[in-house]
Amino acid sequence: MKKKVLFVATVDSHIELFHLPYLKMFKDKGYEVHVATDSDKPIEHCDKKIKLPIKRSPFKLSNLKAIRQLKKIVNTEKYDTIHCHTPMGGVVARLAAKKARKNGTRVIYTAHGFHFYKGAPLKNWLLFYPVEKRLAKFTDTLITINTEDFERAKNKFGKRCFDIQYVPGVGVDENKFKKKLTAKEKTELRKSLGLKDDDKVLICVGRLDKNKNQGFLIKVIKKLDDNYHLLLAGPDEINGKYQKLADKIGVTKRVHFLGFRDDIDRLLQISDVMVSASKREGLPVNLIEAAFLGLPIVATDCRGNRDIIKESRGLLVKQNNLQVFCDRTINVAHDVYKHNSTILQLFGIKNVIDRMSKIYDRANNSRLLFVHDTRFIKENNKYYTTNGLTYDYLKGYLRFFKNLVVIGREERREVEKKKMAVSSGSNIAFDCVNELNLFSIFFGGTSRTIKENIRKADFIIIRLPSFLGVRACSLCRKYNKPYLIELVGCHFDALWYYGKISYKIVAIPMLFVNKKLVRDANNVIYVTRDFLQRRYPNRHNNIGISDVKISRIREKDLNNTIGKHKKDNSYKIGLIGSLDIKLKGQDLAIRSLAEITKTFPNIELHLLGPCSGEKQKYWIKYAKKYGVGDRVFLDGTLPSGNSVSKWLDSLDFFVNVSLSEGLPRSLVEAMSRGLVCFGTKVGGVTELLDDDQLIKNRNPKTLSTKILDCIENSNLFMKYSKRDFERARQFETDFLQDQRDNFYISVVGFKELEV
Repeated sequence: MKKKVLFVATVDSHIELFHLPYLKMFKDKGYEVHVATDSDKPIEHCDKKIKLPIKRSPFKLSNLKAIRQLKKIVNTEKYDTIHCHTPMGGVVARLAAKKARKNGTRVIYTAHGFHFYKGAPLKNWLLFYPVEKRLAKFTDTLITINTEDFERAKNKFGKRCFDIQYVPGVGVDENKFKKKLTAKEKTELRKSLGLKDDDKVLICVGRLDKNKNQGFLIKVIKKLDDNYHLLLAGPDEINGKYQKLADKIGVTKRVHFLGFRDDIDRLLQISDVMVSASKREGLPVNLIEAAFLGLPIVATDCRGNRDIIKESRGLLVKQNNLQVFCDRTINVAHDVYKHNSTILQLFGIKNVIDRMSKIYDRANNSRLLFVHDTRFIKENNKYYTTNGLTYDYLKGYLRFFKNLVVIGREERREVEKKKMAVSSGSNIAFDCVNELNLFSIFFGGTSRTIKENIRKADFIIIRLPSFLGVRACSLCRKYNKPYLIELVGCHFDALWYYGKISYKIVAIPMLFVNKKLVRDANNVIYVTRDFLQRRYPNRHNNIGISDVKISRIREKDLNNTIGKHKKDNSYKIGLIGSLDIKLKGQDLAIRSLAEITKTFPNIELHLLGPCSGEKQKYWIKYAKKYGVGDRVFLDGTLPSGNSVSKWLDSLDFFVNVSLSEGLPRSLVEAMSRGLVCFGTKVGGVTELLDDDQLIKNRNPKTLSTKILDCIENSNLFMKYSKRDFERARQFETDFLQDQRDNFYISVVGFKELEV
C-alpha cells in the first residue's frame, strides 16, 4: 500500500511559502501527499487538497467543525505521517489525530514561534501556553525553529513530548540569489520605486501587522536625514494604519508601501540595510536572506532575531529604543556588501531538508528490538502472556520508536483467553523462538533469528536475566549496535534455586557472564535501588527504576483492607508465582498455613499462577501432607490489570516468600491495595519491607507467628497495612514513567539531530 502524508496549516500561503520543498521530497519518496488548509486551491506537489473551516482565531467555533471533519478524514485515510503547522493548524490536527496515533500514525508539529515567549503579554501565557502544554501529549515530534523555543519546549514539555528537535528554520534556497543585478539594473529598479542612486535604502520584509511593528520603523525614518528611505514589502493586514501614520508625521514620500512582492531577492540587492522592529519572531527568513547577501542588519532584540544576528553582521536593539536604533542604522548604512556563506550552511534549504529528512525517516521507520526469555502463547496469529509483558506495557516503548519487534519463547497451545492478557497490537511484531538450548542460542536457528533482528534494529533493549539476552548482548557488541540492559533479577539465584541439578551447574558460570555483560554495557536500568547494583555493578550510565506500573493508588483501597480485620476469624492469604517451579516459595507458605491453622483453622491460602497438570497433583498432595488440603486453593492464572487487582482485594495478607527476586511486581501491587505483606529477606524484597515484615532463613514458624500477631492485634494489622500502602506510592506510573522516559531520552536521544 502506498504511504500517505498529510500537511496541515491554516492558510495556503504558509504551505506555498515554506513547505513546497518538503511536499516534493515526499513525492520523490513515493508518498501520496495530501494538504489541508482553509481553501481547496490546488498546490504544487499535492495529490489531494482538503478544505477545512479552519480559522486563525482560536475563538472561532468553526474550528470545532474543522476538528470533526479532519478526524473523519484521518481515520479513513490512515496516514503514516501528519505534519501540522501554524498555531490553529497544530491544534486542529493534533486533536483530530488522537485515535490515529494509537494505530501508528506519527504526528509532527512545527512551532514557527510560540506565542508565549520571554517578555510576552500575560494573556499570551494564559491562553496559548496551557494549550501547547496539553497538546504536547498528543505530539510524537515537536520541532522548534529557534533556540529559545527549543530550550523552553525541553524544559516545559519534555515530560509530555519525548522527541523535541531544533531545526534552523524552514530553509532558504540560495538558487534564488544566483542572478546578480548589474549596476544599470539596480539604477532602473531604484528609479521605478522613486529612489535616487545616492539614497540610503532601508528594507523590511513581512506582512504589515502589530507584531512586525513597522510603525516603529516609520518613526525611525522621521528622525533620519531626508535621503533615507524605507521599503515595506508585504501585504497590509491592518487596514492602512501605517499609511496613515506615515502621512501624519510627514514621511509619506520616504516610506514606500510595496505590498506583496515576488522579487524580494532584487529588492535586497538595491537596499543598504535590512531592518526589523518585530516584537517576536519564529526564525525570520527575511533576515537570513539579507545576511546571506551580506546586507547589514539592525533588528530589535527578540526571540528569533537573536539566532540570526549572532551568525551575521548585525546589531540588536532593545524594544522601542528609537534613538539607539537610528544611531546604529546610520553606522551600518555605509557598510560594503560581503557574501556570508556560513549563513546558508546552517539555515540553507539543503541543511534543513537533510535534518527534516532524518526526522521523517526516524518517525516512519525507527525499529526497536526487545529480547527476553519470556514465554508467549500463540493462537490464531495473536500472542498472549500471563506475565507483565502485555500490549499496554510493550506499547510504552513506542513513545520513542515507530515499530517494536519482540523476541521471546513461543508456545503453540490452546489458551483460556479470560486468563491471558494480549501482547499483540498495532506496530508490535513477534519473532519468537521455539528452541532454548545452548547450541541453538549460540549456533543454531535461535542465534540466526537474533542476528537478523539485531541487524535490522535501530536500538535494542535486552532484559536480563535471560539466555536470549546473553546472546543478544554479545551480538550487539559485535555489530556495534546501540543497546540498553534492563536488569530485573539475579541470574545466579534464578538458576540455583530452580530445583534441578543441571541448572545449579550452569548458575555459577552465568553469574560471571552476567557480571561482565552488565559491567561493560553503556546503559543499564536496574529495577532495584541497591541489591542488583551491588551484585552486578555497571561502570557507565545506569539508573535504578522499578518496572512496576501502578496506575493510581487510592485511599479507599487502604480503608477497605483495614476494614477487613474481622472478628469472625476468617482470613485469606495470597501468593503469586508459577507453581511449576519451587522458586516462589509455595512450600513455605503451605507449611506456614499448617502452623496457623493450629490456632486459627478458618484461614485459607490462595495461590495464583500457571500450573501444569502434574504440578497440580504435586501441590495438592503437598498440602494434604501438612493437613491443609482443604485450606489451599490453586486459582490458576488471571490477565494482569483489573482481574489481578480484584483477586488481591479478596485477600487479607500477601506473602512473597521467594528464594530469589529482583524487585517483585506482585508485592508492590499487593502493597498498593493496602494488604499486610510479608516476604523473605532476598533481593529487592528488602527494599520494600522493613525488618519486622521480613522472614529470615525461610522459617515457617516465623511467618505464621507474624500473621497470627496481626490477626490478634488490630493496631499492628493497621500499622503494617498503612506502611505498605504509603511505600507503594513511590511506584505510581507517572512518577516512575518520568524517570524512565528521561533516562531513555538521554540514551536514545537522537542527538545527531540536535544543535
